[in-house]
Amino acid sequence: MRSLRDRAAAAVAVGLALAVGASLAIGVLAPAAPASAASATQFDPGMIITDSLFFNGSAASAAQVQSVLDAKVGICRAGYTCVKAYKETTHTIAADPMCGTYTGGANETAATIIYKVGKACGVSQKVLIVLLQKEQGLITDDWPVARQYRSATGYGCPDTADCDSEYYGFFNQVYKAAWAFKRYSMPPGTGPGTNWYSVYNRYAPNKTVNVLYNPNSACGSKSVAIKNQATASLYYYTPYTPNTAALSAGYGMGDSCSAYGNRNFFLYYADWFGSPSGYSVGTDFRTVYAANTGALGDATSGVKTSTANGGGSYQLFRKGAIFKSAKGTFALSGAVYAEYIRRGGVADSLGWPAGAVKRYTENGGGEAQPFASGEIYSSAAGAYAVRLDLRAGYLAQGGPKGALGWPKTGAVNSSLKGGGSLQEFTKGTLYYSSAVSASASTSAVTPARARALIGAIKTEYDRRGGLSGNLGWPTGDAVSSTANGGGASQAFQGGDIYSSAAGAYAVRLDMRDVYLALNGPAGALGWPMTSSAASTANGGGSIQKFTGGTVYYTAAGGPHAMSGAVLSEYLRRGGETGTLGWPVGDATKFTQNGGGTVQRFQGGGLYSSTSGTFAVRDEILNAYDAAGGQKGMLSWPTMDAKSSTANGGGAIQRFTGGTVYYTAAKGAHAMTGAVLAEYLRRGGEAGTLGWPAGDAEKFTESGGGTVQQFQSGKVYSSAAGTYAVRLDILNAYDA
Repeated sequence: MRSLRDRAAAAVAVGLALAVGASLAIGVLAPAAPASAASATQFDPGMIITDSLFFNGSAASAAQVQSVLDAKVGICRAGYTCVKAYKETTHTIAADPMCGTYTGGANETAATIIYKVGKACGVSQKVLIVLLQKEQGLITDDWPVARQYRSATGYGCPDTADCDSEYYGFFNQVYKAAWAFKRYSMPPGTGPGTNWYSVYNRYAPNKTVNVLYNPNSACGSKSVAIKNQATASLYYYTPYTPNTAALSAGYGMGDSCSAYGNRNFFLYYADWFGSPSGYSVGTDFRTVYAANTGALGDATSGVKTSTANGGGSYQLFRKGAIFKSAKGTFALSGAVYAEYIRRGGVADSLGWPAGAVKRYTENGGGEAQPFASGEIYSSAAGAYAVRLDLRAGYLAQGGPKGALGWPKTGAVNSSLKGGGSLQEFTKGTLYYSSAVSASASTSAVTPARARALIGAIKTEYDRRGGLSGNLGWPTGDAVSSTANGGGASQAFQGGDIYSSAAGAYAVRLDMRDVYLALNGPAGALGWPMTSSAASTANGGGSIQKFTGGTVYYTAAGGPHAMSGAVLSEYLRRGGETGTLGWPVGDATKFTQNGGGTVQRFQGGGLYSSTSGTFAVRDEILNAYDAAGGQKGMLSWPTMDAKSSTANGGGAIQRFTGGTVYYTAAKGAHAMTGAVLAEYLRRGGEAGTLGWPAGDAEKFTESGGGTVQQFQSGKVYSSAAGTYAVRLDILNAYDA
């Protein structure tokens, strides 16, 4: 193995580096990465660390070094000595061009050795701490073995051979590493004609050189413009630069051509001591940085500018960034910053930050930050932007403190039903479409805003297929009501959804108009208690039940509501499958003859009064209507029609003011007053007169009276009385 001293004339050629790269720096990762890791994507192969940070022999006192060592290892495993407790008796080393005199001492701690070596050689104690970590993992190891102390900094350990025993020992390793870092800088008193005659110019500052990716030259190299001496010294010590796979892996493994030494040096230094690039905070950003130092960490770039979205400037930090634009100067960090960068940063549709971060405890807690065209929210559900087209609706619901909770997805565009966008939240969904217009039930609400779907209404909407279903986009917000036990409703393009103690159900457009005309959930029908159901009976239609009634719909007759006694009688008679069929009109209230309610159907009508609720079938209805119906002298039904087989058969229905008789041959005819009384006295349809064959006719001649034709005669009613004229006499009477 080659000696690392400049003592043999043939040791190295001019311009070549000594082989001092440690094997751990090449193929073995150091112990666990810090919990908050720096990004390897910020690694600059030409400027790994600044000279001012690297060659600062007063970077940390012995006490400060000890504090770092104590912090990195909690409790050392039994039987092992961790570096924070390590001690070694050191010897005095005389000054030379690289280092000042090191005065040895008995039982010096590792912290003292690191401090004194750094001070003597003008190399940062922080650099030496990082070197010990990236070479042997000593700083974080809670059960280090003797070999780790023996070759602590990897000095004298070339990549192609075992370590040189001449440089064994913790103190020896730390001192020789610092000495070498200075030696590579060619300090005064070194070079040709001195005891240290080698010239180090392969990685000289301001020189572009091909740096290998790996000891295996077949892995290739990267052209690197070396920008400073500290970076040059690191390449002399470990002459490899990380490839793309190594950088992409963070602290992890890359590929077979990856080398990790200089990458890990950068990452550990950044995570433990701040940015090795040594950027200062821009003048315009210092006030904001002072208020967010802990959240941002050290600067990793200078101030940069962008013309995107109106233009501005920004500066990157280890854990975030500060942005300045016409909107103001604001810091971004954590998950909000990560999501902003993922979306494209200042070039994204969100634009520049427009406010400081706000923190919330509601709904599980999280934080939010506004931008020119939206807002980013971060919670346990993730970090997602809420765009302008959705944000007004979100804020109308209380934002992250409200009923929707926190975003759990980004916005998704949809071309369905005129197109729009939607976004999922922890407790609901926002929908926005500029194509919708306010529905009849929410005509006072401006439509061009995102609408929230929450709770049972959202569940029913999703069950019905959401945007793919027949309801389409919401056109209004949910509206609460205390009527009929209370509930909520929400309007959509294709109907409304109502939620109450009876459940959540949609009322489609084909039913909604009549429902709203009856005052919706505040009216007699109350709240929906089923979805609309189809029926094929009597030509087909659909039916929806409510807590106070039912709506029936057919394409020909439209929607009609039914409730109370009329509905009960209709259902008793078989509903839409019975002889009445489907309703063809709405229920109508009348005050005549004591008052009541009438509703017409395909096969007749239902009449409800103090006399009861009865159907008047089509075969009787015309005569009833001709007599004035419920407003006329017949008044309200007192029974359903009944059949009779007498005299050829027919049907009879009684009313409070008379009776209607029907036969297939002669049709339906009403009878009232004295004519009816005489007819009944003579046995009605079972008597000799048989069934009526015509309507009652009034005459004024001879003092006036009423005449009605029957199968076997006529009944005459006048001031002289009411009498029947049989057929055997009638012809002569008529003549």
